[in-house]
Amino acid sequence: MSVFTAIVILGVLMIVGGISLMATPLLTFMSAGYFIIILFLVWGIFGIIRGILEKRYNKEFFFRYAEQFDQFHHDLEMDAILLDINHFHMINERYGKAYGDEVLQRVGEKVHEIVQDSGGIVSRRESDTFMVYCPHRSDYKAILETASIGLSGEQTSDNRVRLRMGVYSNVDKTIEMERRFDRAKLAADMVKGSFTNPIGIYDSNMHDRELYAEQLIEGFSRAIANNE
Repeated sequence: MSVFTAIVILGVLMIVGGISLMATPLLTFMSAGYFIIILFLVWGIFGIIRGILEKRYNKEFFFRYAEQFDQFHHDLEMDAILLDINHFHMINERYGKAYGDEVLQRVGEKVHEIVQDSGGIVSRRESDTFMVYCPHRSDYKAILETASIGLSGEQTSDNRVRLRMGVYSNVDKTIEMERRFDRAKLAADMVKGSFTNPIGIYDSNMHDRELYAEQLIEGFSRAIANNE
């Protein structure tokens, strides 16, 4: 049973207890006030628990947590992985936002289950992308296949939902955490639209192209500043 489920059950029991109290012949203004207070307490507890649970999918919290993890595991090789749902906006348009939200929930839960045993953490980056920071591994294809099982729902055999993955393997810990996942995203974007190869690996060629692009941008900025 999850923490949130336990709180929901507790809240229901408290509400039922409050209703029972109001139903007694000894109902007074104080008991009615007590019931209202219970409702506000339960609502507040729901808000707190929801906020705690949503931290798992908060990007800033995720980056801070990952940085703290690195501080205590200097020598541990780590991977930055980004999972992207192909054409997610079309899924929302064709099947509705409620269906899209269910897909996001399934992806988050599945990926979390896959990496938690190895000490990995998961977070939402944007509406349709998930970040994974975990100890170095090589079974990326197995991760993607496992995460893709049942995403379209149990009631359909259609392959409505397809994932792609970008991997920055054995990250350089001297660069910022967000920059590491930018590299994973670059790798994922390289295989966008590919049916045969849904996994992109950040390598030296991508690094050289990234470095060249930055140099062009810097040169362009200097040219503007100097009116060249």
